[in-house]
Amino acid sequence: MSEKNIIYKLKNNKECLQQLLDNGWQYIPETNNTLIFKYVRQPLDSDLVQGSLNNIYNNPEWKEKFYKKHKKILKEKLDLEYNYWTDKAKLSKEFCDILTLWNMQCSIYDDCFIGFTSLDPFDTNVYYNKKILDKYCTEEIHFLLENNLIEEFVVENN
Repeated sequence: MSEKNIIYKLKNNKECLQQLLDNGWQYIPETNNTLIFKYVRQPLDSDLVQGSLNNIYNNPEWKEKFYKKHKKILKEKLDLEYNYWTDKAKLSKEFCDILTLWNMQCSIYDDCFIGFTSLDPFDTNVYYNKKILDKYCTEEIHFLLENNLIEEFVVENN
């Protein structure tokens, strides 16, 4: 028996795209397709943000294997520094923005699946699972469903 995963898919028509753009979504022109996105801020104390902070940035193994080798670029790109006394990441405004500001995105010329991703340029994960989007993008998903802009799409894993 196969397991089913449910994701969201944009209903692919010009009216849907225009309604998204009218409601705060933006374009990122790319070479082969166009990505549209909308920022979705997460609370600093949310499990998502605290998971990133504790499992990556404050993780001693990550700091040993990655941070020590890339301090300069991490400072430039993330404003990441550590408190000398606690050895925990300093929560500067820029670093907090990277931790808390995520985005919903959709490639409008491909399959039009709705994804969710961090603004951290070193985190290339995009989450598509309906449960994740329902949990972390509740208001926007509710709006999209209520306005008939997205639909559920079943992905079967064999």
